[in-house]
Amino acid sequence: MEKIELQGIKNLEIIEINLLPYFLLFGIVFILLIFALFLFLKRKKKRNKKAFAKQYLRELFIKNLSDKEIAYGFTKYGRKIVQEEEKERFYKIVEQLESFKYKKEVPTINPELLHEMKEYIKAIV
Repeated sequence: MEKIELQGIKNLEIIEINLLPYFLLFGIVFILLIFALFLFLKRKKKRNKKAFAKQYLRELFIKNLSDKEIAYGFTKYGRKIVQEEEKERFYKIVEQLESFKYKKEVPTINPELLHEMKEYIKAIV
């Protein structure tokens, strides 16, 4: 067989494309999107906890709870939504509630303290 040389056809040039920078860029963008989604969901979850705490405090005296449960619930959920300007008032109430916790049998909460707790909840919620 004879070698036939074709006229007008150029030799093929191989073009090398380095895909590594594209893969790295895609990977970084993907990781940033996952991180942003994580932060968004975490923030939303935190907001839901505060909303739950506010709802719980609103319904604290409507529910048929014992005085011990009221003291624990007010302390637990009040801490989650306490504001800086109301912090001193909150901790004063919590200090008065200490006698209603950590005991097997507790006395009834006096009406003045209950009124103070209700006023605090109205102010903060």
